[in-house]
Amino acid sequence: MPKTLVFAKTDSHADDIIQIAREEFSESNDFCKKVTYQADDPKSVLAQFRNNYYPRIAVTVDMIATGTDVKPLECLLFMRDVRSRNYFEQMKGRGTRVLNADDLKKVTPSAIAKTHYVIVDAVGVTKSLKTASRPLITKPHVPLKDLATGVMMGVRDEDTVSSLAGRLARLDRELDDNDRAGIGELAGGQELSDIASELLNAIDPDRIEEAAKLAFKVEEPTDEQRTQTRDKLVGQAANVFTGPLINLIDSIRREKEQTIDHENLDKVLRAEWDGDAKENAQNLTKDFAA
Repeated sequence: MPKTLVFAKTDSHADDIIQIAREEFSESNDFCKKVTYQADDPKSVLAQFRNNYYPRIAVTVDMIATGTDVKPLECLLFMRDVRSRNYFEQMKGRGTRVLNADDLKKVTPSAIAKTHYVIVDAVGVTKSLKTASRPLITKPHVPLKDLATGVMMGVRDEDTVSSLAGRLARLDRELDDNDRAGIGELAGGQELSDIASELLNAIDPDRIEEAAKLAFKVEEPTDEQRTQTRDKLVGQAANVFTGPLINLIDSIRREKEQTIDHENLDKVLRAEWDGDAKENAQNLTKDFAA
């Protein structure tokens, strides 16, 4: 059995997959394990999956979709769909890591060499429509206070919500303990990073798709149903905003953020070639030729 990573939909779905895998292969608990944020000691299990013979199969929801090298991986099994093109590429990237034959044999003695990896698509993820990634802050010129007030008053478009979430996440990295305490008091104990995450989750295509299916009891929601579901999710995430909270966030922003002047732009007074540019280019050409 090659080292295999299974992408599950939810934590409970991962548990079901693990139970089935153990039964089908008649193997012990070490054979197939869960690597999610809710699992016991996920870092230790991940290290075993990377370096040891067992487990042969790891089941995850989203913990090791990005940023984790498990070089001996030879098989990716998709048991969930994803609508984000960028996220899907990152998930596929888990199988692209290469290693030499000796290192592969340390965890998979019967293997000869890792020359490729295999995707097993159980749900049509390779054929489903994907949305392209885009910048998080698409409205850099709109003041943070206006973005927050708009969302509080019922603005639900993705550009506004994502821009607000990005600005809040950026501001969160500059807060001190007093700032966090003040925001937590007005936000019902939530931190700025939590608020930003909720806003981003509300416009996540995968979450919208699943919520729309449940809300309208359909297999394939219409665009109108998706929009209604998104607006509802954003509304739930926006419930935290009040006038006092927005004013506090804006006052902190004025203290922390560097002001970028988009109106009084510098003017180019003169444009010409650098005097050494031609000589540098000739030297570069000679070096390349040599």
